[in-house]
Amino acid sequence: MKTETMTEAQDKVKALVALKTTNEYTELEQLHNSGISPIKSNDLTGSLKGRSNIIAKVREILESSQKEVLVCTSAPDFEDKSRVLIPSLDRLNKANIKVRIALSGDLEKVKRLNVKHNLKAKHIDSPARFFIVDRKQALLMITPEHADEEMGIWLSSPYFTESLAHMVEGAFKNGNGLQ
Repeated sequence: MKTETMTEAQDKVKALVALKTTNEYTELEQLHNSGISPIKSNDLTGSLKGRSNIIAKVREILESSQKEVLVCTSAPDFEDKSRVLIPSLDRLNKANIKVRIALSGDLEKVKRLNVKHNLKAKHIDSPARFFIVDRKQALLMITPEHADEEMGIWLSSPYFTESLAHMVEGAFKNGNGLQ
């Protein structure tokens, strides 16, 4: 009986030694040596309350963009935030970052904003207000435009923002809701 137990133990030792040569062991060793940082939910989402916090987040996400930006808001809201938006949008245009703007509200006001700020904003018939950056981040306003306090939700969710951007682009291409 002792020889059987000894043989089993030797087989197990050989199997454990052989584990060191596997890819899985190498990956586990790398993780152990370098560590991993867990994803925190506040790295993926955040809620914002108040106009100044929302404007700061708009500036932050626009400045972080590398490929494209999609802005959908009302003409009055765009005009209200233009002190932050225009310098950021100018920088994006100079960096050859694709910028698409959809504005709701009075068509004549949208045309005036286009001329005043050298924009190519499309007129859209929707109360939606959001900013999408690189199809990875989105800032969505969750209160109506004239609410007592502006509130928004920031998401870092490529799946969600890609889907939302795809729907909005469909509206741009098909003229659905756009004038």
